[in-house]
Amino acid sequence: MKKNEVELQQDLQIVEDIRRDLNEKFLAAKEIASKRESDCRKLKMERNNLRKRADGLSKEMKMLRICRSAEAALEIENLKIEIKRLTRENSDLEEQVEVTKSEKRDALAKLEATCLAHQQSVVSYQQSPNKKSSGARVPEQRIEELESVVFSMTEYLNAKEMQIETLKQVNRALVEDMDEVVDDTVCV
Repeated sequence: MKKNEVELQQDLQIVEDIRRDLNEKFLAAKEIASKRESDCRKLKMERNNLRKRADGLSKEMKMLRICRSAEAALEIENLKIEIKRLTRENSDLEEQVEVTKSEKRDALAKLEATCLAHQQSVVSYQQSPNKKSSGARVPEQRIEELESVVFSMTEYLNAKEMQIETLKQVNRALVEDMDEVVDDTVCV
């Protein structure tokens, strides 16, 4: 019995050591599980925060796309309006150029007729056989009048030429502006 008792005490001691060892392992495993559970909770919280942030960024990106689309559409509409305005101005200027060219042609025709009349009066005066002093004054006055008309017609023609040149420059500038607007519209 004593032998049995000693064996049983030894067995009890072994079992007690195993129990302590298992208890230590259990506590260590429990501590590790607790840490893992805490880490898991932290990761879940971080995941949820990242999801919320991603949703917020997604909504913000949608709003930016919508705003950019609206801004682009508004800018395109403004550019279309500007193109129409420039086209109207261009047409008006082309009409003015045509009217000015027509006036220039008329003025040149009048100037040519006046020059021809002047030359004919000078020739007829020089060919007339009776050059009396009173008769000579009338043609001289007529010559002075005609020269005055020729001078004013020449000034008028010069002014019209300057006006045509100015309209051409404005027209070129408008065409360049329209090209820029079209290029900007194409780029958008």
